[in-house]
Amino acid sequence: MTAKVWPHFWRIWPDSRPSGYTNFFKLLDIIVAPVHSLLTPSYYRQVMARRKAKHPKNSASAAERMNDEASGKRDVLADMPVDIMHEIILYLHPRELLSLSRTSKTTHSFLMKKSSASYWKESLKKVDGLPACPDKLIEPAWVALVFSTFCTACGKGTALRVHWAFLMRLCSSCKPQLVVNDIDDLVGERLCLPDTLISRGCVSRTSGHCYLKSEVQQVASTWEDLSAPQKYDQLSKWITEQVRSVDEVHKFQDSCIIWLEKQDSARHREQDLLKQKRLSDITQRLQALGWGPELDMLKKDRSELLSSHRLVCMTNKLTEHGWRKVQGEIINFMQGIRTERLERQLCETLKTRWPIFKAAGRVLLDEYLNKYPQARTWGLNLADLAFTAAFREVMCVSTDVQVEKHSFMKLREDIDAIVEGWRVRICSELCQFIGRQTGQPPKDMDWLRLATTMFRCKRCSGQQLLFYPYLVAHRCLRHVSSISAARGSYYGSVCAYIGVPCIPEVNALEVFTSSVVRRVVRFCGKNPKTATAREMDALNGTWLVRGNMIMTWRAAIIDALRLKDDLSTWRMAELEESVRAKQRETWLIQAKAQLWRCTRCSKSVAFDCLEHMRSHCQRRHGVIDPKIEDGDIEMGHNPDTDCASGICRLKLKMLDRGFLI
Repeated sequence: MTAKVWPHFWRIWPDSRPSGYTNFFKLLDIIVAPVHSLLTPSYYRQVMARRKAKHPKNSASAAERMNDEASGKRDVLADMPVDIMHEIILYLHPRELLSLSRTSKTTHSFLMKKSSASYWKESLKKVDGLPACPDKLIEPAWVALVFSTFCTACGKGTALRVHWAFLMRLCSSCKPQLVVNDIDDLVGERLCLPDTLISRGCVSRTSGHCYLKSEVQQVASTWEDLSAPQKYDQLSKWITEQVRSVDEVHKFQDSCIIWLEKQDSARHREQDLLKQKRLSDITQRLQALGWGPELDMLKKDRSELLSSHRLVCMTNKLTEHGWRKVQGEIINFMQGIRTERLERQLCETLKTRWPIFKAAGRVLLDEYLNKYPQARTWGLNLADLAFTAAFREVMCVSTDVQVEKHSFMKLREDIDAIVEGWRVRICSELCQFIGRQTGQPPKDMDWLRLATTMFRCKRCSGQQLLFYPYLVAHRCLRHVSSISAARGSYYGSVCAYIGVPCIPEVNALEVFTSSVVRRVVRFCGKNPKTATAREMDALNGTWLVRGNMIMTWRAAIIDALRLKDDLSTWRMAELEESVRAKQRETWLIQAKAQLWRCTRCSKSVAFDCLEHMRSHCQRRHGVIDPKIEDGDIEMGHNPDTDCASGICRLKLKMLDRGFLI
């Protein structure tokens, strides 16, 4: 309805129409448009004049009417011709007709007349599959029961479900007062009422049933009255009628539930279509903004991340104004999708480059370890190299750049500085860890080199004691966990295809201090506050003797802690004993601290026993006799052993054989 057709209605009715009457005004426009020539201002004045002549009002009423007209409170429908009103009502859905009846007293009185029952009946015909109005209700009451949420008992608009057998809507506060879940809770065990005599109400097929208290009491009263022997015929007749009536109620209830399920299914389908349309509109706008690769990734993965977003999974039509309101949050969401796409693309690129890195990295690592054998105590491996900034820069170069073996071999001249940077980073992380745990971070990294610096592994059984720098090679610091996995996709790719680099973690280590450690260092003739581990290793007298056992100073610390010994029965080893023990220690390291790696596996697989490696190659790769010369396996150093960590114990009488205990 436009201002040109209805100039006087626009003066009376406010510009803001109620949200529930959109269809009503659309129908009003359709019906009124053909007769707009009759409804001119002059025609309106004639109608008002006739009304005034027929129903004269006093001055006070006229003043009130003028105030109502000025304030927009005047009932527009009361002034509408009856034939137009009739045509409008015939187009309305029962829910809209119910809303119309509640707009004003005039419309309510008009639609509640007995002569207006035909309007409600015609409106109900527009609802497919809805059961006919039951005999106990008139059509307006039936429409109110089906299409409104007002509680039948208290009138609150919070009753979302209908008890079809009782023809009632009950809110959560009224339901316990009017219904009961078990008949015995109401009548007790004095009466054995059959369930077939009482209507069982339910709101859906899956919900539990209940009984109306008033009906139960009425049936119980009738049952008691007719229980006398002389009233047997009346009881039999009443039972037959009651069973038939209850069966009809249950059939009616089932038909209502089936209709409601179809309505819910249709509504869900409609909502899904609206959501799909909104998703399509948002997708088109994101395509125009350059988010095509991210959308293609989501489509390929069949991901519902975008479709389930709270601003996308809506039934509202997407308008320009609506898009401006949600654009910022959706763009931020797509930024996360882009990050995931780039990480996934990086992982695919890294997967093709890892074999090249392995070939070049082994050469560079072997050259460095042959040049600096002491670096083996750190457990330096390919994963540690891959995690350095220099090698990572080559690995993560743009996909347009071809990465070959010589790309890594260019780092040969800088390998010393690269490894030193890696060592400094590990020491720095350890110092930060110590500061977080003790509250007093060391002033420099020299604290790590002290002979009294010890750590305890919280993951190992028995909480193994670790010494610097051997703890860097410890297996628990090269373990993929939830904390270290948060370092990004590059770290995950290194762990998947190369191995696990050293990552000091708070939940793996704790600083260990004890007076026994200082006592052992002092027993060796050194100051516990200043003596370093290197100085202790350089002493000829670092071997200690307890009974028939000779051991290094690190093994002595562990035994003294375990035995709670005061060192009163200990002595320093003689020079000849120390020399022979050192020779056996070197032999043990070469014989026992070996690590065999499989070169055929994409991920680094290592065993400390050659037989286990041969079994692996035969089972996984079909190689019966793997050899180093054929490139099937390679031998490395296993720093995560006692003898390789400076912890060695020997029996004095078996010193020539060098058996390890």
